[in-house]
This record gives sequence, structure tokens and C-alpha cells, in this order.
Amino acid sequence: MQRSLYSGVTGLTNHQLILDTTANNLANISTNGFKGSRISFSTALLQTQNAGSSPTGAAGGINPRQVGLGVRNSSVDVDMRQGALLTTGRTMDLAVQGSGFFRVVGTDGTAAYTRVGNFGFDSLDNLTDLGTGMLVQGRRIDAAGQPSGDRTSINLANNKSIDAKATDTVTFQGNLSSTTKALTGTGLSSVLPLAVASTGLSAVEATPLKDLATFTGPAIEPIVPANTKTLHIFGTKPDGTAWASSVSINPWQETVQNLMTKMNSAMVQGSETFGTVKIENGSLVATGSGDQGGFSLFVGENDPLGPSTNGGVALAMTGTTGAYAVPGTTVTVGPATVPLTGAGLLDPVFTIQAGASPTASVNVKVKVTSGTTTKEVGNIVIPAAAAAGNQYRLGSLPHVKAGDQITFEIASSGTIPATGLAYTVDSFLDSSGTNLLRDSYTGTTGAGVADGMPDLFQENSTVDVNAYVYGATTNATMDWYKMRMVPDKVTSSLQVYDSVGGSHTLEARFFRTGTRSVVSGSTTVRYNSWDMVLNVPPKDGTFTDPLVVGIEFDDKGRYVGNGRLGSTVHGNTLSDPNQFKGTPSDNTIAVKWAATGDATIKLNFGDSASTNGLTGFGSASTAAGIDQNGYASGALDSLSVTNAGQVVGLYTNGKSLKLYELEIDTFRNPGGLTSLGQNLWQVSANSGDPLARTAGQGGAGTITSGALEGSNVDIASEFTRLITAQRGFQVNSRVIQTTDSILQELAGLIRG
Repeated sequence: MQRSLYSGVTGLTNHQLILDTTANNLANISTNGFKGSRISFSTALLQTQNAGSSPTGAAGGINPRQVGLGVRNSSVDVDMRQGALLTTGRTMDLAVQGSGFFRVVGTDGTAAYTRVGNFGFDSLDNLTDLGTGMLVQGRRIDAAGQPSGDRTSINLANNKSIDAKATDTVTFQGNLSSTTKALTGTGLSSVLPLAVASTGLSAVEATPLKDLATFTGPAIEPIVPANTKTLHIFGTKPDGTAWASSVSINPWQETVQNLMTKMNSAMVQGSETFGTVKIENGSLVATGSGDQGGFSLFVGENDPLGPSTNGGVALAMTGTTGAYAVPGTTVTVGPATVPLTGAGLLDPVFTIQAGASPTASVNVKVKVTSGTTTKEVGNIVIPAAAAAGNQYRLGSLPHVKAGDQITFEIASSGTIPATGLAYTVDSFLDSSGTNLLRDSYTGTTGAGVADGMPDLFQENSTVDVNAYVYGATTNATMDWYKMRMVPDKVTSSLQVYDSVGGSHTLEARFFRTGTRSVVSGSTTVRYNSWDMVLNVPPKDGTFTDPLVVGIEFDDKGRYVGNGRLGSTVHGNTLSDPNQFKGTPSDNTIAVKWAATGDATIKLNFGDSASTNGLTGFGSASTAAGIDQNGYASGALDSLSVTNAGQVVGLYTNGKSLKLYELEIDTFRNPGGLTSLGQNLWQVSANSGDPLARTAGQGGAGTITSGALEGSNVDIASEFTRLITAQRGFQVNSRVIQTTDSILQELAGLIRG
């Protein structure tokens, strides 16, 4: 009887354990991160009455006879399955989606692990588990954005603010269209606007030249050398033919209006005005006459034509001297025919001889007959009493081609003694190595003629107007290259910072300078070349080298790389600071900030032979500065946590910095962990050692911010266990009750 009584007792006891476990599961149905448990049973001891025997030839085998002694608890298993994520909206509420645990440590350094990221910061800026006060651990993220060092408690005391960082890299991306015109067009504008150095305001007509940011002369008007400078103005007419002029200018006394007036006078030849210049919103704007697109305009202080006398081919003309005794008499000299080798710029020079000053002004009309068309190309005025040795020439030199006929009409109301007025007529062409506007003829001698287009616009020409534009002597008094006239430009602005966090607008202007080709065997590869000028407001600082040349793209639109930087499209290297303005030798520029002094900024245009930066496709231009690595100082404004567990600080300066990385610890047997209560677990002998992993890698789960993991208890399953336990308890009670009745009957035998 006792065996059945004992078995019933074990049944009652162990079904009570089911009730205990189920009650605990249901009690924690709302506990974040709770992992439900279950009871597993096995049979208890068995009493063997007969071990059984094997069969023999005469008798069959006998099975063992065993009587069970009840049930026992074989295990209590923890269900480590994922619980549902419950949104809280609180940044530092963190949930693990997948396997793993957060690591926290107590005051004694003992580590524990939790699935419940109910975290917050205490008064000392420690990230803690709000339920226990234990410190949350992670790894610091270094300046390169990578976790470094050993795992440590997360503390933001040193991250409440960040110091300013000076910009030292600016990254550009986007397209520079291969269809953009280079240097010529129907309309042109200056690369940079004219600005007043002291205020940064756009210049107007009345602005003195010496007040401009582009003025580089001494602050005090010089006496020696003379303060008047010769400014050379040249280019091509809308029909593509060359012209050149030189004017006198005093940058210390004259204004922007004076400059424009002289530029406009240079674009008048006789009755023809082929271009005009005005100022709009601080930018010089030049417009060619008509709708032809060959108009170009260049300025500088260095003579682009080389020697001014006998620099080309002298044309033989009769009547080099004359006496004018009758008022109103006009003497015609010529015509003279331009020879094949004389195509180029016409430059007649009249020189007063000794003792032969005219008694009245002399007017010389210069006419050119081309085919059946004759037009006046200019007028030379020689004043009365002009001193001996003085030379007079056209204000704007026209282009003539082989076969044209040159005629002078000389008129005066006074007299000039015989042999008193002499002249020479020069035509600048390719005989002068310094002539930018030469027009080389093609073919063998006598077999070809010049095409009327200056060589500077022809691919692979040795004539390099870009080198001229950037020359130091060209920009001796003013940085004329910053007001270079281009048909189109791509403008981008980006905020950059000095070392104390001062914000400055960096403006970049790209413009196309031409095309070069490289022949390799039977293959010709064409490269489009661009230059760039940078600018900051004058009150913020000044660039010592704001120029980058040789930004090139191959015939597939790929950036060729930094190896071409510093070279013009025609191959000249502009790296000597004494010879060229801006020292444009590479992609590093120098600036002197008004508040903090010298700084350098590296420009990132992309990788060689790639399209990950600037490109040169035929689509519209979109190039822009997209990123820079400087910032002002800022205070910590808010935090966020990425799926990879990176704690990111967002500062009031708009900068976001990765501060710490929360790692996820995984175990080979997470069910073997020992529960410490309060949602904490501890390593046991059967859990395995913790393996720290980056969230989302190596089997570790990802981290979800603004959520907590809910309990994984299934109510339906738990209620089913309750019913099963109740029935088990009832039947085992009946066993005990029945055994008791039998024992009572047995005891009644004595009374009987």
C-alpha cells in the first residue's frame, strides 16, 4: 500500500511544481524581457520484482517485472525565444532583435547580462540600467569612426560638447558638361564678381579700382614707377577673327566705369562696334554683336603680341612721307596687298620725324578691302605739334588675311614738311613666338592660307592663352585672371570653417578651357579640360592660391585623376609661384583667414579613371561641393542609437559624432544562464563564456532603439498547463484517497 501512497504524493508534489512555474510565467506576462519556464518530468525509482529471463529451448522468455515509485522533476527549462518588441518612443530604450544580451556591471565589477535595455543617464552622465543602477558597457569610438580599446562603462561627461574643427578637405561631385563652350560665345561674364575688399559688397560703376578685392598693388599710389599702367585687351570678334588693343589705366585713381569705358573703346574699329561691356550685380558682362558665337575677351598687363614694332611682316607701301600745303587736301597711300605670310593683326605705326611736327592735327583713316568690300577699320589721330619720335597707331588692331588690300587716307588742315611723317606697317603672325593671336597658315609655303581663326582656340596648339591669363606679369597690379571672361561657368557654394569654428562661404567656379587630344597608334583620345577659381568674402580672408587648373575628363567622361592638375589644356605647368598667380600646382589650396591666419584645404575631385567624384559627361552640369569635414563648436543636443549599437551624439552645430558602440554578448547555451532576478542573468558552468560581438554580426542580434522586448509567455499555453496540472493533481489525490480507503479496510479486519 505504501508504494501507491508514495507515488500519489510524488504526483501531487510535482504537479504543484507545474502550478508554481505556470503561475510565475503568468505573473510575469507584462515583465519586459521575461523568458518563460517549463517543467519536465521523468519516472522516479522503480522496484524490480523479477529481472526476467531469456527464452530457452524448453521455455519462453520472461519480461522483467518492475513497479514504479512515482514521478520526479527532471528539469526546469527556460524558453529563450524572442519576445515581441514593444514601442516606447524613448531613445535609450533598447531591444535586441535576435540573439544576445547587453552587458552591465555592478559596483564590485561583477558582470551581468540583460535583454531589457531600459537604460538612462544618471547625474554623473553614466549610462545605467534604470532598474538596478548597474553600468552599461560599450567601446569608445575613435576619431576615425572605429571602436577602439577595451570595453568600458559608457559615460558622456567628456562628450557634452565638441571643439571646433577647421575644414581641411572639401569633396566635389557632379557633372561638368562636355558640351559647354570654352572661352568663346555670344555673351561672356567674369568668373568672379568684382567686390569691395573692405565690405564684400558688389562693385558698381563708381567703385574705385583700388578698393576692389582683386587690386594687388601697393596701398599708396606709387610715384616711381609711373602709376599709369598699360592694360592689354584682346580676343576674337563674334565671327572668330582676332583683334587686340592696349589702353592706359591708373588703378589708384580710376573707377570701374573708367575700366569699362576703355574696354568698350577697344572693341570699336572704325564704324564697327563688335562688343560691349557693362557691370551687372558686380560681374563684368560682355556681349558680342550679332548672333555669331566666336566672341572672346581677355585682359592683362603683359603684351600678348610680343614686340610692338617690326614684330611681323612689313608691308611695302609708297608715299611714306608727304607735304600738305593745301587745307582740306587728302592724300591716299596704297593700296598694298597682304602677302601669304602676312595674315594676322594689322598694326600701322606712324612716327613723327625730327623737326617735323605737324602744324595741325592729322587724321589717318585705315581701310581694308577684302574682295569687293571696303571698310574702315580704324582712325589714327596725330595731334598738332606732336613731338619728334612720338608713335601713333590704331586703338584696336584688326585681323587681315592674305590678299587683302590696305589703304591710308591721310588728311590735315595744316602742313607737314617733306620727310616729316614716316610709317611702318606690321602684321603680327606666327613669326613672333610670343604672339597669342597669331594665325598660322596650313600646308607648304605658298600652298595654304590661314583660316582666320587664332591658333589659341585650336586643339593642341602651342599658343597657350591660359598660361598668359595666369601669368604673374599679366596680373602685376590687379588679379585680372579672377575677372576672366567666360561664356559659361558652374558655381557651387559650401560652408567651411576656420580653426575657431568661424563659418565662411567658400565659392567655387568651374569653367571649361578647351580640349586636347592624345594619339596612340590608330586611336585618338580626347580630353576635356576645366579650370576652377575659388573665392571667399574679402572680409573673411584671402586666398593665396585660389586656382586649380587641369581638371580633365577622358572620352568616357571619367575624371583622369590629380596627375593632370597644375597643367593647362595646352600642356604648360603652372607651378612656379614667382611666374604664375595662384600657384595652381595641385588640389591643395591655401587661405589666410582674417580671424585665425593660414590654413590649407584639400580638394577631393574623385579617384583616377572613375566616376565617383566629378564627371565629364554630355548631360547638364551639376558639379557642386557636397561635403567638408570642418565644423563649429557645439553642445550635445540629443542622442540616437543605430541598429549596429552605435551611440551617436547630435550637436547644436549640426554635427553628429559616433561616441560609443554597444556590443552584444552571445552564449553557446543561453538557456544555461542563471537568473539573478531583475531581468539579469549570470554566467553558469553550462552557459559557456560570453562572446562580445558587433550587433548584427557573427550571429548577434541587431539593436532597436525606442523599444523594449516584451515577455515571451504564451497565455493559451499556460492556461492549458493549468488545466493539465489541475487534472493531474486531482487524479493523484484520488490515488491517495483510494489507498487510504484500502488501508482503512485492512485496519477493519482486526476489529472483525
